[in-house]
Amino acid sequence: MTRNLDICDFISSIRTSYDVEYIFLHGNCYKLYEILQILFGNCTPYLNTKKQHVITEHLGSFYDITGKVSSRSFRKMAPEQKRIAKTWRYGSFSTDAKIIPTID
Repeated sequence: MTRNLDICDFISSIRTSYDVEYIFLHGNCYKLYEILQILFGNCTPYLNTKKQHVITEHLGSFYDITGKVSSRSFRKMAPEQKRIAKTWRYGSFSTDAKIIPTID
């Protein structure tokens, strides 16, 4: 795991180098969580209340492809929600469909 790399610097580098912000905001947000988990460890995915966007918690801060974000209206993902989110792909995600069930 990369401990001496700053997570915000890494996210910024990805976003600006490859112009992928739109892709990670429209279908591949869970994939960014998986990448951050591999590189930094100790990451947890959180899903918004609309069930359409995932952010990553790492050491008490929250991130998506735009950088550091607020965790308001996001909840820790349940195993079933993670399983479904793994299938999300850019171009195949409909914000009209609530494909992730609410887990209480």
